[in-house]
Amino acid sequence: MTNEKLEIIETSNAKEHIRSLLMDGWILIHGDTKAIQAMEEAVYKPGTKHNNDFRIITGINEEGKLYAICLGKKNPNFRRMCSTSVTNIRSITLYPLDENMGSKIHTFESIDLKEGVDMVLNIIKELYNPPNW
Repeated sequence: MTNEKLEIIETSNAKEHIRSLLMDGWILIHGDTKAIQAMEEAVYKPGTKHNNDFRIITGINEEGKLYAICLGKKNPNFRRMCSTSVTNIRSITLYPLDENMGSKIHTFESIDLKEGVDMVLNIIKELYNPPNW
């Protein structure tokens, strides 16, 4: 069993917390819920030390709807999953799982870290509309 922890972050600090993770090389993981669950099982398996490399930040947006922002660290399992270099990957979109083709993946890459992080923060705002963004 690993040290699993629940971390409470105030809404007013969420953007900076996410920015900090992204600046440290974490990526936004979004798309089909079942595909994200499958990726968590394969790359960030619950109950193992690798699960510490996966975060789900939840909240209620300005429309009163629940959202979940998933972030993952580019750990060795993630590197094995990708067929290309992962250095400049800032975001990954997972499309619905298909029995024949598996999950389709689209990555957003940016050579400039700060520019890439700012673009991912904009993607988060557009997808989830978190408060105080």
